[in-house]
Amino acid sequence: FDKLKDKGYLASDQLLLFVSSGGTDNANSPTPELEDAGCAKVKNYVKLLFDDGKGNRQIFGIIDWDYKRSDSERVLVFGNKTRYSIENFIYDPLFIAFYALLEAKEKSRFGFDEKDDFHIINTLTPDKLQSIIDAITPGIYRKMTWKDGDVKDVSKMPVNLINGMTVQMPKWFLFCQGHRVEKACRAEFGMLNADKIRVFIKRV
Repeated sequence: FDKLKDKGYLASDQLLLFVSSGGTDNANSPTPELEDAGCAKVKNYVKLLFDDGKGNRQIFGIIDWDYKRSDSERVLVFGNKTRYSIENFIYDPLFIAFYALLEAKEKSRFGFDEKDDFHIINTLTPDKLQSIIDAITPGIYRKMTWKDGDVKDVSKMPVNLINGMTVQMPKWFLFCQGHRVEKACRAEFGMLNADKIRVFIKRV
């Protein structure tokens, strides 16, 4: 939120305070039951604090889409019908590639020259961005742990970027359970190991 406000995408007089409802260990994939419990917790907190308009009327909840949820009056779905959960945003292939530029790690693996650095990001064309995605996603796919009912569709769908460009992303990456996408990304790229993951998320 602060980054978007600083860059002028949000009105400067807006103030949001985010309060976690608690969660699961990111090292493990939560079951559908745990996902449902987390969603229910958010809805319950909002209901209690809003109290039919008698309580805090500024309170709203945010939940992951989880491939099934929809907005309500005071609980909004993050990435509604576009990505399974927040992890599918955080571990976006482009973010991973840009992090490689920041850390000067494995640049050639992502189609960069060794002399390239983070400053070239604003010069990348849609075709170049697409080539980065196409270079990264097959390796992540091979590291995925699949379960019954997962979306394994390798066909692509358009994703609009904040800079106005459009790229094509595999459906499986967008619609598979986010914690398993995260686990596959960390298995595929050593720079996302446990010691580095907090740095990566902070940079994203």
